[in-house]
Amino acid sequence: HKVEYSQPLSGGSILASSEGADVESGSHIEEGKSVTLEFSPLRGYSLKAAYVNDVEVSVSADGTYQIDSLENDIAVRAEFIENTISGKVDMSAAGDSPEGIKVTLYGTFGEKEAQTTADREGSYTFSKIPFGEYTVGIDETDRYTAEKVVVTLNQAAETAEPITPVLKSADKTALLGLIAEMKKVNLSSYTQDSADGFRKVLAEAEILAGKNLTVDQAGDITNMIAKLNQAKSSLVQKPADKTALLSLIAAMKKLDLSPYTQASADAFRAALAEAQTLASKNLTAEQAAEITNAIAKLNQAK
Repeated sequence: HKVEYSQPLSGGSILASSEGADVESGSHIEEGKSVTLEFSPLRGYSLKAAYVNDVEVSVSADGTYQIDSLENDIAVRAEFIENTISGKVDMSAAGDSPEGIKVTLYGTFGEKEAQTTADREGSYTFSKIPFGEYTVGIDETDRYTAEKVVVTLNQAAETAEPITPVLKSADKTALLGLIAEMKKVNLSSYTQDSADGFRKVLAEAEILAGKNLTVDQAGDITNMIAKLNQAKSSLVQKPADKTALLSLIAAMKKLDLSPYTQASADAFRAALAEAQTLASKNLTAEQAAEITNAIAKLNQAK
C-alpha cells in the first residue's frame, strides 16, 4: 500500500518508517506490515494536529503514531503551531498607560530570550518559544517598579500572571533630616505666637513624613521643606529684660562724682555711657548675657 505524506509549510516535519527502515513519501509497503509516523516540531513549535486519510489521530507523547498493520493506502499530513506565552501589564496601580511598555522574557539563568511591547490594553505575546521555565518582566523607570512573574511553558500556549507595576516610594531623606534638626530648636527664646506657628508647621511635616508617599508626591515633600524652613525663619525672639539695667543706670546717674578723682570719675562716666548705649538697643533674650555683663561692669566702675 502507498504511504504518502506532505511536509508542512512551516513548524515541523513528518517522517515515516516501517520495521526500522525509513519510508520515503510515495513508497509502497506490504500489507500487514507496521508503519511508524513521527511528527517533529521545530524549536518553538508544537504539533497542533495529525491526520491520516483526513482523520485526526492521537499522537503519543514522544511524537509518534503507530500503525500496527497496514491495510490500505495512507495519506498523512500535520499542522504545527508556534508556542506562545501571553500576558498583561496592569498599570492601574501606577496610573500610566501600558501601551508601548517593553516586556522582556528571561530564561532559567536570567538571560534575555525575547522582548516585545504591550498594546494599549497592556496585552503582550511572545511567539516561537521553546518549552521551559521563564520569567517575564518590564524595565523599571524613575516612576515605577514591578516584580517579575514566573511562567512554565509545557504546552503550545500559556498565559502568565499579570505584571502589576507600582509607583516607587518618594525619597523622604531630606524631610526627615530637616524634621530632626528642627526638633532641636529651643523655642523658649521666641515669642509665643511665632513658636506656636513653628510647632504647627513642624507637626504637619511629621504627619507628611509618616505617610507612604510615592514619587508623584515628591512635590509635597519639596513644598513642606520650604514651609518648615520659612517657619524657622519667621520665629521672633523675645525681647531681653532690661529692667535691672535701666534701674541701675537711673541710680548711677544720681551719683555725685565730685568727691572722686578725675580719672576714676571719667572711667565711671565711660562705663555709664556704655550701659546707656546698650540699654537703648532692641535686645533679644539671647543677648541677656550682655545686659548682665553691663550691670557688672557698671557696678565695678562705681
